[in-house]
Parts: sequence; structure tokens; C-alpha cells
Amino acid sequence: MQSNKQEPMIVKWSAYHPQFKYIIEDVLCVVHNRIWVERILTSLENNDKAHQPDHVLGVTLEAERIVDDNPELKPYKDIIITAAFLHDIGCCIDRDTHHIIGADMVMVDEWLVSKFTIDERKVISGAILKHRASWTGDDRTDVEDVVAAADRGEPNLKRYIRRACLYRYGQYEAERGINCKVTESEVDEIINASIDHLRDKFGHDGYVWGKYPRYGLKYYSKSIKGIKDKLNPNESEQNVQFIKDLYLHAKRNFYNWIKQ
Repeated sequence: MQSNKQEPMIVKWSAYHPQFKYIIEDVLCVVHNRIWVERILTSLENNDKAHQPDHVLGVTLEAERIVDDNPELKPYKDIIITAAFLHDIGCCIDRDTHHIIGADMVMVDEWLVSKFTIDERKVISGAILKHRASWTGDDRTDVEDVVAAADRGEPNLKRYIRRACLYRYGQYEAERGINCKVTESEVDEIINASIDHLRDKFGHDGYVWGKYPRYGLKYYSKSIKGIKDKLNPNESEQNVQFIKDLYLHAKRNFYNWIKQ
């Protein structure tokens, strides 16, 4: 069945990118009820700008790619795809605790209760709970690890700076209202704070590497080394120039980012 006027979010996000159409129509709407997929996409649009459906669908695509490339994961494909699609579902309620909120939500969601056993929902719940880079609890299972790895994706500092800036702009929106205006000095503060955050998170001693997903190390090791080197806090001419270029990239694109 094709999308129709009763499914505006499916139509909208399927048109956003050919791969999004694939993951929605040929994967999510095959595994799940279309009405449920529509409802989840609608909910995700209420998230902050760094956790909109474009991010979530990208994570779901990456999770599917990892599953298809690793035979040991294929028996869990529907569970992994579902967890990837729902990993940020709690953001619209509270960004800081969204992993806990989402983990609880999947245990009582009416459609998921009809689709999965309680043990399967516990697996989905665990993957959502442990997907964040700040997770410091027990080691992840393979299913949990795939969702966490897909959420990281191929390390890309331009993507990371965009999401970091959108998150910080969202804090202004929370105080002033959606699509609020910010001054040039505030834009500078957002960008500089975002760069500091990337250094803390992705530098050589960044907190993200402590519990970095195993599947992420398998696929992204070369890119990880490059990220660490570029964010090295030394004052070499090369590093200083890279940070300057990253700042200028954010400055050029900031207003386009917040409009999307």
C-alpha cells in the first residue's frame, strides 16, 4: 500500500531522500503498522532540532546496514530496526533523560505489545536505554551495541558541529520560542561552545571513547583516528587552522541549519 493524504509524515519524510523512502516504505512499514509508523514520525517532529526524523531515519538505515553485514545479527533484525527507529522517542518529553523515558515507553506501547513478546520488548528497551555516548553502565549486548554504533554513525565533524549547534540553539528556543532570533554574538557563543563540546567528547581523551560500541570500532576505526587527531588540543598550526575552518563552516551554515 502506498502512502496517502492520511499519512502526511510518511509522505513528507519519504520525499526527503530516496534512502528515507526505502527505510520507511520497504522496511519500517513492512515490519510495523503504517499508522504506528506515522504516529512515531509525528512524535519525532516534536523533538529538538538535533533529534528530528532525519537523524532517526539515518540511524535506522545505518543499523540495517550493520545487521545485513553481520550474519549473527540477522535473527534480531526487526528488534534492532525498531530500537533504532525509537531510540530518541523520549526527546520530546525531556532531552536529558530521553533514553530512560524511551526505554519505559516501549514496554507499554500498544502496538509493540501486540507485535513483540515482553522479552523482546525488554531487548528493545535496553538498546534505547544504552544508546547514548554518555552511557557508563554495564557492557552492551550485540543488539544494544548495534543501535549505539548506528547512532554514532561514520564520524563526521561537520555533521557533529551541526547537531551540536542545533542542540544549543534549541536551548534558546526553549526560553524564547520556536524559531527565535539570536544575535551574532549569541551565534558565536553557540559555535564556540559546540566546538568545545566536540573536543571534550571526541578528542583523544573524549568521554565518547570509553564505552564506544564494538561495531563502531569495526567499521569506523580509520575515521575515529582522524577525528581524534583533528581535535587534539595542541597548538600546532595544522590544528589551529582546522578549528578555524570548522568555526567558519558553522558560521556560514548556521542560519540554514536552524531553518531546516
